[in-house]
Amino acid sequence: MKITRLFVIAGGIACALLIGLFVLLDQSGDDGTGALSFEQFLSGAPAVDPEDEGRAGLFETDMLDPGGSQHILDDVREGRINLLAELRRLRSYCGEDTSRADCDAMVLDFLYRLPEPDGGKLVQLFDTYRKYEALRADARLADEGVGPDLAQRYARIRDMRREVFGDEDAQLVFGLEEAHADFQQLVQRFARNEFQAQPVAARLTAFENARAEIFGPYYATLLEREDSDSRLGMELLVRQSELEQLTDTERRAAEYQLRVKYLGRERADAIRVEQERAAASANAENERLEAFLRAEQEYLATAADLPAAERLAGIEALRERYLGEDR
Repeated sequence: MKITRLFVIAGGIACALLIGLFVLLDQSGDDGTGALSFEQFLSGAPAVDPEDEGRAGLFETDMLDPGGSQHILDDVREGRINLLAELRRLRSYCGEDTSRADCDAMVLDFLYRLPEPDGGKLVQLFDTYRKYEALRADARLADEGVGPDLAQRYARIRDMRREVFGDEDAQLVFGLEEAHADFQQLVQRFARNEFQAQPVAARLTAFENARAEIFGPYYATLLEREDSDSRLGMELLVRQSELEQLTDTERRAAEYQLRVKYLGRERADAIRVEQERAAASANAENERLEAFLRAEQEYLATAADLPAAERLAGIEALRERYLGEDR
């Protein structure tokens, strides 16, 4: 049965905000929910950070769209839509002066515009999500000063999600985020060289098998949508212990071949040129610094009897000569 509902948002300001929301929903922008590069995934805040709920993953997902698929929840189950990130994105369109109640009313109004029966289910999930948020806020207050590690906190939050939503609905809302969290733990295990005793081929197979198990129903979408840079980053990670055993020349050659494999020769050549330029610049900088340090040492050996102010002035003159005026 089609669910209908009328919202009355008092005042012209609230009405204007509602109109603005639907205008913005048709625009793409940087709202913090876009896909991460593999490098960002490695260097950013841990995906298991319970304060970072809704963090983007490693591949682009579709937006909730009133004119889109009639099978929205199927897309959520397959990882084509990151439902948690989408709820955060919808809220991001509300202005800072919009109350949470008014903002959530706008999100609900948007969800009611989605095709049935999935639209009605999404309304129910969002209502439950708001109850979960209140419990999360109480849990954070209770945890103040306790300081358990992130893994313990995240495990407790996962349990809370299932207590509030039940297993099936918790998977719909949080499944993709939790898969990325589990995957980051796998990445950390390989980064610690836990598997370095295995041959390279075995490490690659073990990594991919574990990744397929972690992502489960999302794995096919992951393979379809992840970019070549992420695939390169993952193979470099798995081969890390092997690459560390090579000489600098051998390692650069091996990394170049991997870039050719994933990025194509043109991009691999461009990266190599840029690396060589950066290395030459760094070498030149080091040579200038070494020359300055030698000149400074020689100058100080002959200027021991000069007043301190004159010695400092002489050193500054050498600094400008060898390193430039901006040093």
